[in-house]
Amino acid sequence: MLGATGVELNVRRTRDGYIIVFHDETFSPRTAQGLYLLGKVSNFDLEYIEKTNLSLVWLGVKEPECIDSVVAIQQDAILWAKFKNRDVIVLLGIPSKEILAPNIASKFAHTTPVLVELELETALNLPTCLDWAPRWTSNISAN
Repeated sequence: MLGATGVELNVRRTRDGYIIVFHDETFSPRTAQGLYLLGKVSNFDLEYIEKTNLSLVWLGVKEPECIDSVVAIQQDAILWAKFKNRDVIVLLGIPSKEILAPNIASKFAHTTPVLVELELETALNLPTCLDWAPRWTSNISAN
């Protein structure tokens, strides 16, 4: 195990204005299946982009003042997945006390599922915590 605690998500805009998570500027045989999906992401409407088997999205919040906006996006993503009949879990990451405090104080507190990277007690005390992913660099134990 390499100890990774998260991933970077790059976003791109489709031709019809949707934001998608995709690293590269273009679809290529390396990144997409099928010959019909080659070229710049911005050349394609969302409808043409292939489905994924993605089942978990972890939103890593880095700025405390963004909590309400990110939770609103999270709620929209959850509703969109349900509308599309997709079984996708969208978690709000709580990586630090600086993110935890505004999350608890938010008008959206305890309305969406979270993933806690802090000590186990914090994870157990948050009613909407679905996952505990302690940061290996924080010397956290489950004792």
